[in-house]
Amino acid sequence: SLCDGCTGQSYQLPVLDTVFVRSHWRRTGLALQMLEDFCSSQPSESVLGISFPLSPGMYG
Repeated sequence: SLCDGCTGQSYQLPVLDTVFVRSHWRRTGLALQMLEDFCSSQPSESVLGISFPLSPGMYG
């Protein structure tokens, strides 16, 4: 359910759950580009969710 049992309020949060980059293409910035594309594809959202884990290189 999208409803919070305490307040009765609900919300939807766009979440990027999984990104798979083939080993041959890793360390080329593709995952970061996909993250940037995800963020720019939701211009009306002030908050976006990202599931864990994130590699240290994506914190930059």
